[in-house]
Amino acid sequence: TQFRAMWAERGLYVRFDVTDDDPWYDHTDRDDPLWEEEVVEIFLDPSRTGTNYAEIEINPGGAVCDVRMLVGEPKKEIDLDWNLEGLTHRVHLNHGSKGQTIGWTAIALLPWVGFESIPPVRDVELPPRTGDRWRFNLFRIERPGGRDAPNRNVIFAAWSKTPGRSFHVPAVFRYLEFVKE
Repeated sequence: TQFRAMWAERGLYVRFDVTDDDPWYDHTDRDDPLWEEEVVEIFLDPSRTGTNYAEIEINPGGAVCDVRMLVGEPKKEIDLDWNLEGLTHRVHLNHGSKGQTIGWTAIALLPWVGFESIPPVRDVELPPRTGDRWRFNLFRIERPGGRDAPNRNVIFAAWSKTPGRSFHVPAVFRYLEFVKE
């Protein structure tokens, strides 16, 4: 899985390029439990508090789940009613020269205005300025067992590895620094 991001006056643009010859999904509605299937995820903690951070998930079918994480592990509390205002996203299945599926690409615009509804973020400058740093992490869940055995040989991949199977460990989040080239 490759990840790229860039920021602009409007928001943070993210892109995941996933190698997968058999991407699958069942969930199709916003805020379905996408973590039960194949998915990519980004966690963003603008205020760097480890609480009230955003989680955005996208599956290979283009469904999205945006969650405000009130508290991470071990007492995980979530707000599934929260939506990242203005979020747009798209998914494209990638095919090889013989037409076979070789992966998928998920892109999204995470508008700055959407972060204004997270309580501690009200003290963070939006849009960010050059040199600002947010805490974040990236994840991919690969379920090679498919629909018939989704929990067989599951791969929980993290950019900054978490202890155990939960990704909700803000202590291991890294810094996303906003720079201009």
